[in-house]
Amino acid sequence: MKLTRYIGKTEFDAIEQAKKELGDDIIIMNTKKFKPKGLFGFFKKAQFEVLVGIDDKKPEESVKKSEFESLLQDSQETKKELQDIKDFMQKMSEKLDEKATSDDREERNSVRRKKKKRKKLPPRDRIVDNLADDFDIAYEDDYYEEDIDEIDNDIYVDNFEDYMKYKNKEKEHKLEQMPLYKNLLSKGVNEEISLDMCNLIMRQLSGKEASEEHINRLAKIAIKNMLGIPYQIPKEKNKKSIFFFIGPTGVGKTTTIAKIATKLSFIEGRELALVTTDTFRIAAVEQLRVYGDILNLPISVVYKPLELKEILYKYREKDIILVDTAGKSHLDEGMQEYVSSYLECAPDAEKFLLISLTTSYKDIESIVKSYSFLDDYKIIFTKIDEASMPGNILNIKQKTGKNTSFITNGQSVPDDIIVADPEEIAKIILGE
Repeated sequence: MKLTRYIGKTEFDAIEQAKKELGDDIIIMNTKKFKPKGLFGFFKKAQFEVLVGIDDKKPEESVKKSEFESLLQDSQETKKELQDIKDFMQKMSEKLDEKATSDDREERNSVRRKKKKRKKLPPRDRIVDNLADDFDIAYEDDYYEEDIDEIDNDIYVDNFEDYMKYKNKEKEHKLEQMPLYKNLLSKGVNEEISLDMCNLIMRQLSGKEASEEHINRLAKIAIKNMLGIPYQIPKEKNKKSIFFFIGPTGVGKTTTIAKIATKLSFIEGRELALVTTDTFRIAAVEQLRVYGDILNLPISVVYKPLELKEILYKYREKDIILVDTAGKSHLDEGMQEYVSSYLECAPDAEKFLLISLTTSYKDIESIVKSYSFLDDYKIIFTKIDEASMPGNILNIKQKTGKNTSFITNGQSVPDDIIVADPEEIAKIILGE
């Protein structure tokens, strides 16, 4: 296989370059996002590098071989499955025979001894026909001559259901032995997601052995697909936007606002205003004032929802208004009323729900449930640098279906915040 690297402004651009030169049969081996090194690299846009491979074999030969191997493998798996079913049914039948009375046994044996009449099978694939002949398997159009009521069908249905439960349990046990499964659990990914991901990967491998590195690469792709594209604040300078930062006490709302405000103001040159409704903590107001003074941004303190309407009108010419809200316990009965009263002042505003990754999954579930009254929101995960269970990012994504936006990874303003890039999150969860 021939490997080639392509660099583009976006991952799509790099892949299109590769397809243009090598064709549509390329295999994407790896993708990564990087920024030019050096002092001035900070001010340049990130680029994407894609490593692609192209099979040197002739396409026709490759396709034929692939089809043959797939068919052969399917026939072998089907044969093994049929043999397993036959063995299992035989064992269950023997157990039932042992428990049955002599009269019941004689009656059941007489039914089994009745001559079967089987319709002629239509022409089928040779491999499938051979399997059917080997195990005397009847297709859906086959039947027994005797009245079906003479056979105790419930026995066989129950046996088959038991068999399938046994096979599923056996398959689940094999997945649980995978190093990937154990790694995902150790990072806080819940059992259901971990099993589903391992099952998906094993299906892609089609039973073939693979290195741990290859399995992790497939896991990274699965995580990226699960997370999707992160939400980013629009960069159009003419678009006026209001953003509310909502969440429990201690998740880092004020510090996060300062980090985002610095990047938007200093790096992107946006016109900003800061607003806080958190009048419950004097320290929060003073903290935001300090950041406002440093960044030379206007800041207003709001005590009532009616005042917020006036302030938003005052800052109507600003590109972006960032609104800090008071941190309230998700168990506080007045929390919903408090948040809703301010959101009603700006019905078109975007909402960020901040969740600390140092919080247990059980409490995160409770937090998400308490904020279910929000019609729509994006998620900012904070304190990933202090978290031992980063897998909660996947758990919450699955539970809410909401887009992630940013991740904070320290206290430093403005450096310790990044866009929730699926590639980086996958690396963190997999421990790379």
